[in-house]
Amino acid sequence: MKKTITILSMLIGLTTYGQECNYRTNEVDEFTESTKIFMKKELFVSHTDSALKKYYKRKDYITMHSYLGRVNDTRVIYFTILVRSKNAYDSYGSLRSDSDIMLKTDSGMVTLKISKTDTGDTDYSMNTTTYSTYCILTEENIIDLSGSKVEKMRIYWSKGYDNYPVQNIDLISNQLNCIKY
Repeated sequence: MKKTITILSMLIGLTTYGQECNYRTNEVDEFTESTKIFMKKELFVSHTDSALKKYYKRKDYITMHSYLGRVNDTRVIYFTILVRSKNAYDSYGSLRSDSDIMLKTDSGMVTLKISKTDTGDTDYSMNTTTYSTYCILTEENIIDLSGSKVEKMRIYWSKGYDNYPVQNIDLISNQLNCIKY
């Protein structure tokens, strides 16, 4: 039964929207009957500030991967941010719960609330710091982001905010279509 539901869900995602849904997990728990759908993560932002371009020629200073997930009726967007510096905390600080992430779309502005605080995980041998967080999507967020292209994002760090151009402008809209039903 579990495999039948998973296959049916995948077929609905593929045929309804005419797009490929790259699921990492798409299942119904056999004990709790909870629906769990998680997409594969994709590159969302890759950026180097103009002042740092002479130091970061091969790889961008900041790269961000994102994916959406759903457990029953709760929809979430996850962010993993890699900063190519062991001193990222000095510049950015932390990502605090209840801080904002603003998304500028082709149809307006959408504000998300960070749900998980993260001070960053520094890998001194690789000279990188990784931040991981997520935002629970409200029904209003889902309506505003469905079918929208995300052009820029602003993250409110504990030490200020920064704006980032988005490379994968359809990521959220496409993945929302895959986890909606």
